[in-house]
Amino acid sequence: MVTSIGGARPPRLYIEEWMATVPGLDRKRLAERMGVSPGTISKKLKKPGHIDAEWMEKFRHALNLPSVADLFRDPSAPTQADLLQGLTPEQKNEVADFAAFVRQRAAG
Repeated sequence: MVTSIGGARPPRLYIEEWMATVPGLDRKRLAERMGVSPGTISKKLKKPGHIDAEWMEKFRHALNLPSVADLFRDPSAPTQADLLQGLTPEQKNEVADFAAFVRQRAAG
């Protein structure tokens, strides 16, 4: 069970937000997809800090997500690819330069 990481709370899981992106998917149907009871789903979602890697993989599979990492991303937020879409090569270079600046500044 993960309750803190370096004094901070564990990253947020967006399982219910991903469920909302699938028409008609409620806890009961998600439980059916996962082969567990709806009560088990409710218990897991009440205490996301108790969801281990095995359960994350089950949620990922039931939600048809390409990666477990997606469970940590708000589905309504743009992806990195979305943010870069439509930029010219020069603009993409500016973004890369800015990211390098931020990394260098964080390194101290």
